[in-house]
Amino acid sequence: MILADENIPFEITKSLRERGFEVTSVYETSRGISDEQVIELALKYDFLLLTEDKDFGEWVLSNPRAAVFCNHYGQENTSSAAIDFHRKVCY
Repeated sequence: MILADENIPFEITKSLRERGFEVTSVYETSRGISDEQVIELALKYDFLLLTEDKDFGEWVLSNPRAAVFCNHYGQENTSSAAIDFHRKVCY
């Protein structure tokens, strides 16, 4: 299961769902929660965390169960990195 952080464009969440992925969207269910609360959700439900928030990097290093996608490509439009990830997973 995937937990899409609130910075993930809805079109990516929707497309992943259409392809059979179970995706819970922070934007839809818990908008405005802290990074710590997002991490707690990911751990509690064993989610793969899909985010563009680079602040999660330290958490990944300290948590062996962590699975996170972050945009580290230096692209001006950070959403394009999530779209690239989506294309690689879904096509």
